[in-house]
Amino acid sequence: MLTLVIFAAANFANAQRANHNPPANINQSFQKDYPEAGNASWSHSNNEWHANFNDKSAQDRGEMVAHYDQSGHHIDSHVPYARQDVPGPVYNSARKRYQDDNLHFTRVEHPTKGDFFEVRGSVHGKTRTSYYDEQGRERNYDDRH
Repeated sequence: MLTLVIFAAANFANAQRANHNPPANINQSFQKDYPEAGNASWSHSNNEWHANFNDKSAQDRGEMVAHYDQSGHHIDSHVPYARQDVPGPVYNSARKRYQDDNLHFTRVEHPTKGDFFEVRGSVHGKTRTSYYDEQGRERNYDDRH
């Protein structure tokens, strides 16, 4: 019985370690996309790898999360934004949609669809998410994370 418990604990520890170390192809893609990134903290869910890191490039975007699929393709990156850094048209469009001023802004950087903003807010007591381009026009996006 003790042997089974030790074996189960060892398997659990290995699974946890594996969940924080991406395969080589994903790590190579990340290093190519963000060569000046600080140390990334990795997680794995929904068949995607997520790298949390600080951008130390010339753009200095600060804290970010980059998402990769199983084959190492960059899905998108998310950069949290403070209210004062959000373009006025994005903020104004979001205020028209949401009931309160407790809004959360994230800039989504997509390799093929361009950059846009994700806004989370409350509508009738439920958290909702919408997406806007920099001119404040709503757009569709299927964010699977």
